[in-house]
Amino acid sequence: MIKATQIEVTRGEGRSDMDFSTYVLATWEEANNRIADIAKTVEGHADKVDFKVRFEDGYAYAGTICVKNADLMEEQTLTGHIREFLAFEMGLSKPAHLSERDYGQFMTMRAANTEHVEEIARIATNYRIG
Repeated sequence: MIKATQIEVTRGEGRSDMDFSTYVLATWEEANNRIADIAKTVEGHADKVDFKVRFEDGYAYAGTICVKNADLMEEQTLTGHIREFLAFEMGLSKPAHLSERDYGQFMTMRAANTEHVEEIARIATNYRIG
């Protein structure tokens, strides 16, 4: 499995006096701790946080996680978010808010985008998340 070499985490939402710096981290543990720190300061339901994971082979995987207020959720991790997203995209895990019909329609539509399907499979198969 190809390992991560650098993980960038940048808060994208919150009060203007919050820390919107990009944190350049070396480990998944550090990234998960940064997500936990952000969760402690979320006011309301959730704030968006952007991330970019760089791997040993030069590949970079980027996305956004909606970090919920720490009082609303026990634990949120970047690794959990990415794993759940990959499982969703591969048809292995349906989110509770989607009906079976809606998820089936999404998966049918997604299957038409073979390039995306191949990328998700490549990430899930070749890259170490966590």
